[in-house]
Amino acid sequence: MTRKDDGILVSIFYYMVRLLAILIGSGMSVSGAVSCIGYLNMLTTGHTFLEFGKFIIGRPELYIIPIGMIIVILSLLDRISSSSK
Repeated sequence: MTRKDDGILVSIFYYMVRLLAILIGSGMSVSGAVSCIGYLNMLTTGHTFLEFGKFIIGRPELYIIPIGMIIVILSLLDRISSSSK
């Protein structure tokens, strides 16, 4: 392989890692949001909004949503800044 081919392989690997980060981040956000929506069933069993809020703050699913969003934004950030040049 020549040096030119190495650049192409590095570029392909770079975009594959970014695509994987987008998929992982969006999966994390969606799974966290679906879990939080599922916990809304607590309201139908007689719990108040305050009790629901206290419960959901202690759940790790709530914190998975912004972490997933940050991963997606960071993986797209380089593409957005390079296209504006």
